[in-house]
Amino acid sequence: MNESIKLMSTKPTLTPNMQEMVNQTTELMKLDIIQGLIYEQEPSVFKDIKRNPSELGKTIADRLRKLSPKAENKNKDFSELLPINELYTDEIKRLIKQHNVNLINNQSIFKQIDMKEKFSFLENTFNDSKAVLNMYENLFDIRMETEEDLLSEDEVVKTMIPHLNIDPTIAKIIEDQYNGNNQEKASLSSNGNTFTPTHPTGPTKGPGSGPKAPTVNSKLNFKLHKVTCIKKTSEIFKDIMAMGATTIAPDGTTTLINEFMIGHQGYSFVTGRWYDYIPAKVIQTFTLTNTNYPASFVTILALAEKDSAGMSDFLSQLWTKVHAQVQTAVNNFVIQQTNGTWLEALVGVITAVAMWVFNNIIQWITALLKDDIFTPIVLTQKLLTNHANFNGNASSPRYSTNVQGYGGEYRIEYSWELIS
Repeated sequence: MNESIKLMSTKPTLTPNMQEMVNQTTELMKLDIIQGLIYEQEPSVFKDIKRNPSELGKTIADRLRKLSPKAENKNKDFSELLPINELYTDEIKRLIKQHNVNLINNQSIFKQIDMKEKFSFLENTFNDSKAVLNMYENLFDIRMETEEDLLSEDEVVKTMIPHLNIDPTIAKIIEDQYNGNNQEKASLSSNGNTFTPTHPTGPTKGPGSGPKAPTVNSKLNFKLHKVTCIKKTSEIFKDIMAMGATTIAPDGTTTLINEFMIGHQGYSFVTGRWYDYIPAKVIQTFTLTNTNYPASFVTILALAEKDSAGMSDFLSQLWTKVHAQVQTAVNNFVIQQTNGTWLEALVGVITAVAMWVFNNIIQWITALLKDDIFTPIVLTQKLLTNHANFNGNASSPRYSTNVQGYGGEYRIEYSWELIS
């Protein structure tokens, strides 16, 4: 029987002004990207301009060229992958009219707009140190009594990531920009999501009564056994696969599992090929100490095809540029002062806004490019007591689940293991 788990914790909220800033910035970045893609395909429609007016658009165009099997050189357009007429969606037409911009103007979208006027509703907010501190407290649900209580920018990133409903692989990429490749933990907010398992809940009862005391479990392992390519992706080359994960303990604690390559160095997949982990690879070990039962454990697996275009590098570049653009927008209203508490709080607020914008942009770009991010797989295991077992065994059967994306399909085989 499948079980639904709803994870509840404090959810950070945006003030109306900040939400409007996120919405406006997202819309302008979409227009900026489309302008850049048009330039890359038809530079002749722009007069007397020798460089792309959009850095974001150029970054995406470079990726499209690398994805195109027909691109014989860097200068060939990618019209077969993303024709200009497909760029002018109803949404983009509406935004052009709403913001009164010209996509074939020599000036970038952001230069066509009076940014100070566009974001004038922020002026009082960002020039008022008290308002900034109040926003900060609202975002991070903390009370600031001393300057030392403020979060640094990398701490802001780690705090905000679990609150965003984004692919675990993308979350890890953002975190890596600030924290290397270390595993980090943070409290979870599910944004109201309900996670549903894809397999039976397994263990139900401990051993029967008798002279021997039932085994007390101390740990639960999630193990990866095998990855099989049912159908290769639409990449022209063989698939080189990577996996990352986010795990969630019963108390809501999340752990980001660093991305790892499936198989040994240089291992690749074609239809029908598989990779066995012998022994099975332990993805996460949950501690059962002080666990309140019944308890549910969640593993969210993210599969990615690591093509030659470098998805991680691509997203990292986008994050850097999105963050910089949000910083530029806010700078219109920041009076440089020496109040360290205020300025540090402002860094946190800016980073939080940038992460929401980045989340919006990535979802849009992923749909636009039809790129190689597979839908994450959510797997759960419920334990009723600390004496639970799998029909008398410490290990569950090997479960399997399939994931589809980017024209391909993969089967993942895994299990759970109790440690006494």
